[in-house]
Amino acid sequence: MELELKKECLDTYELGEPQTLTQEETAETIVPDYCPDIARIISAEGVVCLHGGTEQDGVTGTVRVTVLYTPENESGVRALEFAMPFSAQGEGLAGCAHVVVETEIELLESRMLNPRKIFTRCKLVTHLAGCRKVCLTISSDAETDPALLVEKRIDRVIFTCGGTAGHVNPAIAVAQLMAEKNPQIKILFVGAERGLEKDLIPKAGYEFRTVHISSFHRSLKPAEIKHNLVSLYNMVRSPAEARAILKEFRPDAVIGTGGYASYPTVKAAAKMGIPTAVHESNAVPGLTTELLEPYAGRIMVGFESCRQHYKHPEKVAVTGTPVREDFFTLTKEAAKEKLGVNDGRPLIVSFWGSLGASGMNAQMADMLALEAGKEPFHHIHGAGKSGYAAVLKALAEKGVDLKDHPSLQVREYIYDMAPVMRAADLVICRAGASTVSELTALGVPAIMVPSPYVTNNHQEKNARALETHGGVEVLLEQNSSGQALFQTAAGILHDDVRREAMASAMAELGIRDAAQRIYETVQELL
Repeated sequence: MELELKKECLDTYELGEPQTLTQEETAETIVPDYCPDIARIISAEGVVCLHGGTEQDGVTGTVRVTVLYTPENESGVRALEFAMPFSAQGEGLAGCAHVVVETEIELLESRMLNPRKIFTRCKLVTHLAGCRKVCLTISSDAETDPALLVEKRIDRVIFTCGGTAGHVNPAIAVAQLMAEKNPQIKILFVGAERGLEKDLIPKAGYEFRTVHISSFHRSLKPAEIKHNLVSLYNMVRSPAEARAILKEFRPDAVIGTGGYASYPTVKAAAKMGIPTAVHESNAVPGLTTELLEPYAGRIMVGFESCRQHYKHPEKVAVTGTPVREDFFTLTKEAAKEKLGVNDGRPLIVSFWGSLGASGMNAQMADMLALEAGKEPFHHIHGAGKSGYAAVLKALAEKGVDLKDHPSLQVREYIYDMAPVMRAADLVICRAGASTVSELTALGVPAIMVPSPYVTNNHQEKNARALETHGGVEVLLEQNSSGQALFQTAAGILHDDVRREAMASAMAELGIRDAAQRIYETVQELL
C-alpha cells in the first residue's frame, strides 16, 4: 500500500465519522509446476494493498500473502506469494471523495492441503475515515483478481546462449550482476555441445550443461546434407533434454541471449510456465528470436527502433546490450594520456575481429601507407592473428617501416581494448552486435564495413540503423578501399562539427546500464 500525502491539502483536511470493518477472506493456492513440492510451511505473513477510495459504499483491495516453506528434496527456504481480492462495505462511506484507510491483517490459518496446494484464512480489520477534500492518494499495483505470484527474488536462473561471444558475453554480464545482488543465487548456463560457449562459460566460473542442437546449412553438397540430417535429429531430441534440465534445476526464470542453442530451453521453459525472456543484440531479430517470440514473456532489444521488427511490439523492452564495466573506468583524456596519444591529433582505432579479415586488412595496409605521408592522425590497427604478418609485409612492400612512424601502430590483437576504445575519436570496424553496443555506450563515431558473410546480412542492418540516426558512415565491402577509408576518415576528423554531431548521435543510442535494465525486466516477469 502506498499513501502519498498531498501537502497543499493539509489546511482543509477534515475527518468524518470513523468506521471499523471486520471480515474474513480465504483462498486456496496452487503451487506452480516449476516450484518444488512443499515439505512443510514455516510461516506466513500478509499485507493489504488498497485500490483507492471510492464514491460508492465500499473500499476494494488485495490481500497479498507470502508463505515461507521448505521444499521437498531441497535444502533452504522458498517463498510463494499470492493475491486475493477483498472489498470493505459500510454505512457512511457514500459521498466521500477519498477514504483514509488503515487495515490490519491477521492470518488465522495457513496449512497444506497437499504438497501442491495451500489453504489460507485471514481476518481483515479496516479502519476508515471520510474526508471532504482530496488529501490522500491511495495507489497499488496489486492484481484485482486472484493470481499466483512467485517471489520477486531470483534464487535460481538459467541462461541459455551460444554461437558467438556476442551472445555469451551479455549473459555473463547479467549473471555477474545477479550474483552481486544475491550472493546465494544458483546460476546455470545451457548451450550447445560444440559451441564456443563450452569454453567461455566455464572460464567465467559458471556451471554449464549442454543440449544437442546444431545449425542448418544452406547447401546441397553431400557433407552439408549429412550435417542437416544430424541437425534435424537434434531438433527432435533437444526438447526432452531441455525439459530434463529444467525439471532438475527448477529455475525461477530462463533468459536466452541468442544463438540457436537457446531455442529448445527457452521454448520448453515457456511451455512449463517458467518466466522467460529473450535478449536480441542485433537491430533486427535473428531466426531464433523470431521462433521464440510467441513463447517468450519479454523480448529485450538494443534500440527503440528495433521494436518495429516484431509481431508483438508490446512484448519488447528496450534494455540495450551490456558492455564491460572497464570501458568506463577512465575518462577520454585519461585514456589518451595512458596511451601516449594526447598531442592534439585525433586517434583512429580499427579492427576486423579477433581473426582479422584478409581482404579488409589489405585495404587497411593501403590506408596506413597513405597516412604515413604526413601522419595527420594517430592510428591503432588490430590485424588479428592471421592478418598481422600480412599487413606488416604489405606495408614493407610499400616502403613503410612502422619504426619510422610512431603514430601508426599495427598489433596482432588489441589486448587493452577498454582504454583504446575510450580514447578513440573514430573507429573503423565491422558491425557486430557487441561492437555496436560498445560504440554507442561510449559515444564514438564510426566507419562501418559490414561483413557480407554473416547470416541474414544482420551486420549491414545493424550499421544502417546507426547510419539512419547519424552516428556512422557505412561502406559496403565491395565499395571499400584503402583510399575510400582514408578519405572518409579525413572528412570526419577534419570537420569538428560533423564529428561531434556523430558522437552525440551515437551517445543518444547508448545504454550504459543495460545489465541492470535486463535484470529489472526479468524481475517484472516474476
